[in-house]
Amino acid sequence: MALERSGLQVQHVEGFGADYSRTLGEWIARLDAHLPEAQRLVGPERLRVWRLYLRGAKQRFDSEHISVYQVRCRRA
Repeated sequence: MALERSGLQVQHVEGFGADYSRTLGEWIARLDAHLPEAQRLVGPERLRVWRLYLRGAKQRFDSEHISVYQVRCRRA
């Protein structure tokens, strides 16, 4: 692993994909609840991009095609 080659020792790895999916779901719900204000602030094109991005990212986390990990290391 690249971390070990760089002189680090992995102590703990934790995946947060399911948690991040839930977080994205909350962000989607909050954005959808405030669509008129969001559109006023950023415009319709940027709002559309963010809505697509959030939904696409959530779908990828839900299908386990992507994930987020926290890796705790120390110098070996």
